[in-house]
Amino acid sequence: MVYLLAAIVILLAVFAEKISARLGLPALLLFMLIGMIFGSDGFLKIPFENYALCEQICSGALVFIMFYGGFNLNWKMAKSSAVQAVLLSTFGVLITTAISTFLIHLYFENSAPQAPLPVP
Repeated sequence: MVYLLAAIVILLAVFAEKISARLGLPALLLFMLIGMIFGSDGFLKIPFENYALCEQICSGALVFIMFYGGFNLNWKMAKSSAVQAVLLSTFGVLITTAISTFLIHLYFENSAPQAPLPVP
């Protein structure tokens, strides 16, 4: 039963890849939709209790997603916006951290250096 379900998911992923260009959607968005449908909170409500296996599967999926993104990248187009992308990602993280630290500091009344740390 598990192999049948895995085969169905893989076939749906291949089908999603084929129709993603026609719909104008990224294939990874359709992959996430398939995962939501088959997940424990989705329509099929497939339960899982082996969290170590889930972590391994998700790590493998992340490797695939990163490979897929790099494989389909047009380097000539990416070079022109690489500096802006690095600056945006760096400052985006810094600004998000600053805002989160400030809000956590206000809500939990922690000192500023402790604010981004988890509250026990």
